[in-house]
Amino acid sequence: MPRALPAREMMGHATAARLLLLVAPTLLATAALGAEVSTPASLAGALPRRPIDARGPTDDRGLDLVRLRWQSDAQIVRAALNGARRRLQQASCQRILGEFSDPDGQTLGDRLAVSGITAEERLAQILFYDGRERDCDRSHVLALTAPGSRVVLICPQFVRRYPADPGYGQAIILHEVLHSIGLAENPPSSSEITRRVIDRCGR
Repeated sequence: MPRALPAREMMGHATAARLLLLVAPTLLATAALGAEVSTPASLAGALPRRPIDARGPTDDRGLDLVRLRWQSDAQIVRAALNGARRRLQQASCQRILGEFSDPDGQTLGDRLAVSGITAEERLAQILFYDGRERDCDRSHVLALTAPGSRVVLICPQFVRRYPADPGYGQAIILHEVLHSIGLAENPPSSSEITRRVIDRCGR
């Protein structure tokens, strides 16, 4: 749902905060399917402290796309990005680009074609930062971005839930990729976007 983004630095990355402010004044919150879910605190304590596929995605300059403060959280997000990237290589998953359109009626696939890039290449342009407390104040909000933005905010709930259901976490990343390409929300609802991602790309 739309959220106002106050002008403040995110984890010391003022440049990223300004980028998000310039892209759009609202954020889209990616929610879990169904009712709100409160993750047991015990799960957070079980987060792995060793790398989970440390070869995370990088941009065209070889810089890490994941800019989260805590290394253990960043490792989980990198694993989710690697899984999402593999799903985007499937023809069935790519078909979803023709099923959603931007506010002007252009399909996401056509929007990418005009830009001369693939969905996988778009994923490699997105930067991932920590979501602030006020952005992630509901247990069902896992990630946030704005249509067309190259910045995605990751909520603590995403990190806590990922080890128990990696496929769902990867679907959430793909959900955010669609927004980054240009998909708005309401309509379609956040839950509908995620359902269709899972239907086309698996879980």
